[in-house]
Amino acid sequence: MERSPSSNPEFEQVKTPQEELEAIESLRSVFDEQLASGKLDEAFQTKQELETKMQALQERVNPLKIEGIEALPKQYENQKELLQQSGLIETISTGELGIKAIDGKEYPFPTKQELGKLISVNKELFIQKAEQGFKRMLIVPRGLPLSKLIETYKQALLTHHQAGNLFQITNGNKEPINLNVAEPVWVLDQLKDADINGTLVYEPREYESEPENHQGKIKQQILKERGGFEVILLEDKLTLPREGTNETINGRKRLEANQSPEQYQEALKTDQQYQGEQGLTPEVWLTLALQRLQETGTVLDDYDNGEDSACYNLNAYLPGSGNVPLFFWSRGNHKVNLNRVHSRHRYPNDGVRSAVRIKA
Repeated sequence: MERSPSSNPEFEQVKTPQEELEAIESLRSVFDEQLASGKLDEAFQTKQELETKMQALQERVNPLKIEGIEALPKQYENQKELLQQSGLIETISTGELGIKAIDGKEYPFPTKQELGKLISVNKELFIQKAEQGFKRMLIVPRGLPLSKLIETYKQALLTHHQAGNLFQITNGNKEPINLNVAEPVWVLDQLKDADINGTLVYEPREYESEPENHQGKIKQQILKERGGFEVILLEDKLTLPREGTNETINGRKRLEANQSPEQYQEALKTDQQYQGEQGLTPEVWLTLALQRLQETGTVLDDYDNGEDSACYNLNAYLPGSGNVPLFFWSRGNHKVNLNRVHSRHRYPNDGVRSAVRIKA
């Protein structure tokens, strides 16, 4: 006998959160009655069903949940607001917020439900990394032209400077910056439009010149395979420690300055304490720098202050020159410096920031 649509689970309507809550309350009443009448076996089964339903409802209402990171939903909303106010995301043809990427396609802003599902797949890793200090979520519109991210950050620096709200940190205290307003951001010629013309590759396996050796991908490939947004977890501490700091958090020693990009890349690939971590891209660094500026009015990676370091962007590579992007705030020039370093070179003031991917 065929079942009618109303009796077929495939046709059952999805309950609203309010309806699910009412069903839980009804089941709770059944549990109380079973307990009062001494039907302990039935009460035990009902309790298990209650716990399952309550957990499912919590995950539906708040899908962004990683134990140890209580502010994840708020971070999500704050970043959506920041990116929208900065003009980096806008309403696309579907009516959603999103971007139009360099491949001409539109990509919607990741939803909480989408990220929640991705988090559930690697929950143990995210909990472990949260315990090691990775509590800052960053949503990166990687499909945008690098030039747009640079220009957006440049304008934000100028706006903060004009408002008297642009600082560098000296001995733990905020110090006003005399910004070079004629050129707030200096950009290496090799980086200009490098994401569009394909001279910048992403996710290199090795820092080698030939494609079959470095195995990196151009941005258009990344967009085709994985879309226009990347979502990561970063350490809450944004200072990049100098060599000899020896700060360890729950079995993970924070990466210190004075190693080459090749040495850092090898550590991320082979050292168990850095499991699941990867380097940054220029798009990630610029999005993070913009976020820090809007949150605190301060510049990122102020390597001249004696405590912080410049940042290698390990997950990007210029195979034509063997260089890795190196970004920092330059006190001497009063500007942000988007530069490069050879993959085999190292300097006492240069370090690295790593990330854990939620959405690749």
